[in-house]
Amino acid sequence: MSFRNTNQNLQGDFNEIGPWYEETGPNAKYVRENVFNKFKLPEITNNELNNILLKYIPDSKNDFGSWRGYAVFGLEENIFNNIKKDIKILVDEKRIKRAYKTLNDKFKPLVIHKLYEPNGYMTKKIANRTKIGKK
Repeated sequence: MSFRNTNQNLQGDFNEIGPWYEETGPNAKYVRENVFNKFKLPEITNNELNNILLKYIPDSKNDFGSWRGYAVFGLEENIFNNIKKDIKILVDEKRIKRAYKTLNDKFKPLVIHKLYEPNGYMTKKIANRTKIGKK
């Protein structure tokens, strides 16, 4: 008993073709969903990740190999690395924005308060330069 499919060509000869998992392969939507699960991070939204994946795995792309090849080898290394690079850039940008926000919202008011309080460094410096409070 053979697990292979057979096709009859125009001459009437039967040609053996491989099993379905060697003859067909995944489409772009399946590959994006598969890669989405590998790259899902709490720092980026689903929409941002989907935009990156669409950039490198568009619907028009269909050369991912057979199901067997995709299961063994996965996504092409250069596509995988480009996706990783774009995600790293996005995450780094978000971290920098969050750091600036923290500095502006929490650290800067504290520093200004400490510098300009009644015995603070800037208050003393201004008082010496302008002679405020001196007779």
